[in-house]
Amino acid sequence: MADFLEEKKREIASRLKELRPLVDEFQRLEAAQRALEGVDGAPARQAAPKRRGGSTGAGRGRGRPKGSGNRAQQALTLVGESPGITIPRWRSGWGFR
Repeated sequence: MADFLEEKKREIASRLKELRPLVDEFQRLEAAQRALEGVDGAPARQAAPKRRGGSTGAGRGRGRPKGSGNRAQQALTLVGESPGITIPRWRSGWGFR
């Protein structure tokens, strides 16, 4: 009886090993099918060319200069002083709504 069970275990293991590549291919094909659903076969549109903005005044970008704010450091300090602080409590302490 034990020989029969061992033989069947070997047969099952061998069959599983044989089928693994087919299962993998099946899953890849399913994923590809899901990705292609809704695609109508029309040629893809070309991306619009990137526009180069003209001069913006003195050549500066928009917004404040990088690194000029300290809000992130303030947030880290607040969290360090109050571990486990919730976002609503954090917002109320800073005047956010």
